[in-house]
Amino acid sequence: MYGIFCGFNGGADVAKFVMNRMVYEVFRDRPITKSMTVEEVKDALLSKFRTVDLRYLQTVDDDLAQRLVLMDNPETNSDDISALNAKIRKGTTAFVVLRVDHNLYVLNCGTSLGLAFLSDRSVVRLNARVHDNDDPEEYERLEKLSVNPHSVHRPTRALGDYFRRNLFEEKKEFEGAKGEPVIAEPDLYHLEIDKTWKYLILMSDGVVQNLKDCGVEDILAEVQERLQIDTSVRSTAQGLVDAFGRKHDAAYCRVSSFHSRH
Repeated sequence: MYGIFCGFNGGADVAKFVMNRMVYEVFRDRPITKSMTVEEVKDALLSKFRTVDLRYLQTVDDDLAQRLVLMDNPETNSDDISALNAKIRKGTTAFVVLRVDHNLYVLNCGTSLGLAFLSDRSVVRLNARVHDNDDPEEYERLEKLSVNPHSVHRPTRALGDYFRRNLFEEKKEFEGAKGEPVIAEPDLYHLEIDKTWKYLILMSDGVVQNLKDCGVEDILAEVQERLQIDTSVRSTAQGLVDAFGRKHDAAYCRVSSFHSRH
């Protein structure tokens, strides 16, 4: 299993919780096995992801209860309320790639991006879209909720992020919203792979945003262009990290071989 978890609003601890819990769910609690069918694995992954989200939300139950009491006298308790607000606004995106024999399962909730490099120098994009207000489907989803899509900054799907999910009615910009602007419902993809699949590169939100900032509209085309001049698939992957991953503190890539053990 491979993954990238990008905390935001100070959510490094949320990212770590989600990462560790996802590993536990997949490998320890009714683990996913090679004997399962493709549909069984997909159903299990979605179920386990929702369990992880629920488990994290449960960790802030006491904070929410304390905040509710303090809100009876907000002026006197303003400092304590601010401290609790900082805790419950934390969130994380999640991008998980699970390999089971020749099947690859890709689960994305947020704005990270996955690519696979093949031995013939072709590139496969693992997730068709990222979850932000530039995505037509996300834009339409937010409009149907009577939410101005431009008021929902990336990511539009995440775990945690309580103020834009369960407590969205407290936010002025979401006044009149018919539902949660940010949701924790992932996209799930299934791909069949073979020995020609060589490298996997996972790009964080920061790298994806840096590519956009640099005027790169088609990330797949950018990678394919680099493959024509670089000496190896590995150097292309590293070149992306060097060119775009160092412009922002939250920008990083993970490069892995499909033939290494994880």
